[in-house]
Amino acid sequence: MKKTLLYSFLFLLSLSTYAQGEFILTVQLPSGVTSTNFSITATASVDYTWETIPPGTSGSGTFTTINGGQNQITSLPDGALIRFLISPTNLNRITASTSVKPYYQTLEQWGTANWTSMQSMFNSATNLTITATDVPNLTNCTTMQSMFGSYPNSTVPMINTWNTSSVTNMQSLFDNSSFNDDISNWDVSNVTNFSTMFRHNYSFNQDISNWDVSNATTMHQMFASATTIPVPFNQDISGWDVSNVTDMSYMFQYCSFDQDLGGWDMSNVTNANTMLTGSGMSTENYDNTLIGWSTQSLINGVDLGASFLTYCNGEAARNQIINNFGWNITGDQLDCSSQCTVNVPDANFKAILLANTSINTNSDNEIQCSEASAFTGSINCSSFNISDMTGIEAFTSLTGLVCNSNLITSLDLTSNAALETLWCYSNPNLTSVDLSNCTNLIDYTGQFTSVASLDFSNCPNIESIICYGGSGNSYLTSLNLSNCSDLTHLEAFWQQLTTVGLSDNVNLDYINLTGNQLSSIDLSNNTLLTTINLGATSLTSIDVSNNPSLTTFQCFNSGQLTEVNVANGNTSALTTFSAWNTSNLVCIQIDDADTTGYNWSGSNFSFDSGVGFSNDCATFSNISKIETENMLDIYPNPTTSQLTIEVTQTEVISIYNLLGEVIFTTTLSSGNNVIDVSLLNPGVYMIQTDSGRTQKFIKE
Repeated sequence: MKKTLLYSFLFLLSLSTYAQGEFILTVQLPSGVTSTNFSITATASVDYTWETIPPGTSGSGTFTTINGGQNQITSLPDGALIRFLISPTNLNRITASTSVKPYYQTLEQWGTANWTSMQSMFNSATNLTITATDVPNLTNCTTMQSMFGSYPNSTVPMINTWNTSSVTNMQSLFDNSSFNDDISNWDVSNVTNFSTMFRHNYSFNQDISNWDVSNATTMHQMFASATTIPVPFNQDISGWDVSNVTDMSYMFQYCSFDQDLGGWDMSNVTNANTMLTGSGMSTENYDNTLIGWSTQSLINGVDLGASFLTYCNGEAARNQIINNFGWNITGDQLDCSSQCTVNVPDANFKAILLANTSINTNSDNEIQCSEASAFTGSINCSSFNISDMTGIEAFTSLTGLVCNSNLITSLDLTSNAALETLWCYSNPNLTSVDLSNCTNLIDYTGQFTSVASLDFSNCPNIESIICYGGSGNSYLTSLNLSNCSDLTHLEAFWQQLTTVGLSDNVNLDYINLTGNQLSSIDLSNNTLLTTINLGATSLTSIDVSNNPSLTTFQCFNSGQLTEVNVANGNTSALTTFSAWNTSNLVCIQIDDADTTGYNWSGSNFSFDSGVGFSNDCATFSNISKIETENMLDIYPNPTTSQLTIEVTQTEVISIYNLLGEVIFTTTLSSGNNVIDVSLLNPGVYMIQTDSGRTQKFIKE
């Protein structure tokens, strides 16, 4: 009981210690490293403690280098995960060298320190996760420059409640990070420097339209190069008061930003170099922006970069800005053509199209119909969580589509007559593919889908079809290969096909229909086949006698199979022949009943022990039928030299080969009789008594 109370006391004491307001950070030391460092800004020395996780070793010390330079902490356990608890007393800022910050693991508590600067606090802390549930005291904090540069996570707990009212510098705050949390409640009214704040941030797309930016003087590169896949920054910030901003250079460069900025007060802007280049602003919004700015009193001689933008209704306003204020507007073009755009409702698919400069040639935020119809290449949009391919119909000259591993439910390709390659595998929700107008299709790969029917009858140029199934992905019940005379390769195994017509596919070289529910198949027209895989089907007979090029033949695991004919005039050319687990198969018809010259040995050849080979399976089948009705007791079977036969009366027996020829006759007396068969050639033989009892045996 005392021990329990002691543990409880220590636990509560630990919680109490953490609650005193320490800044708590964990750092994973690399193997071979026993030290780390921190740089602090403080009014006096700052105490700290540390402990390993899990608890084992601990220590303490004091940071005495307080305004510049590094405080080195040594003699730490090699490669340990360390929790640092840094006193808030006197502490105003903490950071570390760029070689240390990648080893930051978790920020567990902000504490009660009077932070005056957050500059570069977690810049390059690429493995940091913030779990703190308290918020930092930013009452006197004036700069957050580069605080979360390269931050790897999209959220920071409670960040929207931070008091940022004293901050004047947010330069590079989320530069090159993955941050995408709500910060709409931030008070940024005293911020003067927003330059590069969201530069290269490929995630941020939060509504910050209500920010008071009236004291800002620079927004240089604020959203530059923030083109995101699938979501670019494209919030309506037309209501911002930017009247004091002088530098907007590169602000929206390649940002996919498409909003009307005509209401912005540009009267103090002296630098707009490359401001709108590649911004994706539509013709309509660029027109409205030019029209709005033309009514203002602008500073003379400003350069405005607007490459890849087009204007139409804003032409007069553009000329007025140039003529009245001497602005140098570069890179944009007059384009008043009808702006037909492609409807692409799936944001992920649209992002892929917009990011493809061979498609989105004008780098705007839409795919024009002319861009789509002019594109003659291939679209690869695999693994982007696409559920709707609407818009693909506009790409009438598309030659290749690779859309594997998505959430697509249907593919309507009736407008894509030029399509040559279609890969759509691993789309478990895909139930229909319309290829009725894909007359140039050559290669189809669509395994692991939920498609029940495929019709290639209007695809005369198709050469390869791969549409096999598997566990949980066996839905195909209909496969139409009519008119597909160029087809050479077919893989449709582990589906639910009951029949497949191959009579038109005269150039077939390879088929794999293993695991289907086939009850019959006709391969007589497929004389070029080299590989036939028909294992695990419901077939009762397989005839490949008209397939002289055959080198691989498999019909394993087919319990209903009773007849196999491989007497194609070239049986000896087989290099793989698998017919195991075919319990009802008695005889395989081959060119020559003597298989000794075929070299059918090794792992590529596997048959059930009771199967025989003959060039006349009809005779063999008749004998086998008699055998199953009135069997004779013999052993061992197979044998190498002798057979023991048990009879209850004197009987005459005859031994037949697979041609039905009698090769040995003798008389047996009642009881066990031993017969010498050592001189027989290896193979399958039948014994029959004069009373009609029979048995098959194998001579090894």
